[in-house]
Formats: sequence, structure tokens, C-alpha cells
Amino acid sequence: MSENFFIVKILENENGRTEGILEEYDREGAIPFRGLDDALLAINSRIEPGEDPESCKSLRTFREPLWKETAASRTQPAMTGKIREMFYIQVLRRRNSSMQGILMWNGHGGESFRSGLELLSLMRSALG
Repeated sequence: MSENFFIVKILENENGRTEGILEEYDREGAIPFRGLDDALLAINSRIEPGEDPESCKSLRTFREPLWKETAASRTQPAMTGKIREMFYIQVLRRRNSSMQGILMWNGHGGESFRSGLELLSLMRSALG
């Protein structure tokens, strides 16, 4: 699997509500998200499924995530505003249906993560 680079821009992080946009290094357009879990699902959907034998065939959910609902508006993100925090994510590989890689953010080096859950935990701790 080739390496995947993502930029997560946090536009709002108040009262437990996190909103922002996700960009992929080598693809055009931005994907809006509401909640870090939606951002993680969007990243997971962008990893080339043909190259990954462990990729999920379909997303199991009770509602469509924001990034999937707004597929037509990817060139014009629904959310605009001041960037409060920015994360850089390099997904190195997938194993056991989860991703492993490196998380970097403003003023910090890199911190490796061993699963999507650990990635969420690192991002939440960085946001405070």
C-alpha cells in the first residue's frame, strides 16, 4: 500500500463539538466533517481499497456521515473560518482493519499511532 498524507484542519472546537475540513495531499477538494470520528471515517474511505485486502467493503452506520452527504460539494467546503488547529497524518499501513502511521501537529514533531482509536485519542488530547 502506498503512503497516504492527510491534513485535518480544525475550524471549531467548543463544548465538545469539533468541526473542520479534511484534505488529502495529492487530491483536489476538501471534505467537511463534524466530529473527529467522521474525519477518521473519511480518511479510511480515502485509503485505496483496491490495494488493501483488509479494507471494509461498506460502511456500517445508522446515518450518513457528513463527508458522504456532501460528496458533490467537495471543491467548495461547507465550512469556512479561522483554522484553530491543523494536524498532518501519514498513514503508513493497515493491519487488522485499522491504520498505523504518524500524527504531526503545529509545534510538535511526530507521534506514531497504532490504530484509528489511538489516532482519535492523540488528536483529542492535542485539542485539550
